[in-house]
Amino acid sequence: ALDRRRPRDTWTMFLVDSRSEGFSVPRVEDKMGMRANPAAELCLDEVFVPESHMLSDRIGDGIEATEIILAASRGPVGAIANGIARGALERCLDWATNSGNGDGPIENPAVRDGIASCFELVGASRAAWLSAALAFDRLGFGALTDGRLAALHALPGAEIATRYISRSSARRQFLGRLLNGLRAGHINDSVLTASSLAKTTCSDNAMTVISRLMDLMGPDALDPTWGMEKAWRDARLTQIYEGTNQINRLCLYNKGVTQ
Repeated sequence: ALDRRRPRDTWTMFLVDSRSEGFSVPRVEDKMGMRANPAAELCLDEVFVPESHMLSDRIGDGIEATEIILAASRGPVGAIANGIARGALERCLDWATNSGNGDGPIENPAVRDGIASCFELVGASRAAWLSAALAFDRLGFGALTDGRLAALHALPGAEIATRYISRSSARRQFLGRLLNGLRAGHINDSVLTASSLAKTTCSDNAMTVISRLMDLMGPDALDPTWGMEKAWRDARLTQIYEGTNQINRLCLYNKGVTQ
């Protein structure tokens, strides 16, 4: 926000060059889960940002742009959670089928029922994030399948991709035009609702699935060989980032239930 007394009215989006004076990364978190995706503290000490780095079409439209980004990113978080749960289900099925001496856990009807119930949740979650992706792509006029974005994502490494955008005036302007185009495309309440629904449904289902599978496996669930405790830690994070599930439920109420 450009004015702390009026944060909503002056919320503006801009890019900061990491080479700027005053920019630093004091700490990278040593996380318990999802360690492939770094989380770090960013320090901006009197960093000067030129007007050419502003992505907003006008001062104060940052909330709209943020909602667009969240509408695009919450569905994929649901897909991540769904993938973690599916992986855990496959490993549990391997455990149930191959452990034991000819009379493994898979022969127990209760184990079969538990695995089947988890399969139901994994299937329901897949439908949720697919619906969110299709809703965004339809009302975003194909933004998810834009060839230029596909080329950007094909670049080797997130750091290179960030540098590719932020250090070229033409590419900063392209990103700004993309956000403005999505605004004009009316990323509306139904898209935000579908995205939050996918995020909460998939991440909560993932925690339910993995916890249930770990109960079935008993002490074996803590054996790193099966990767179940890692799946639990990774899935737990999907309930937190891109807005906690509690925040997303507020979005569901405001954008979906009451509309």
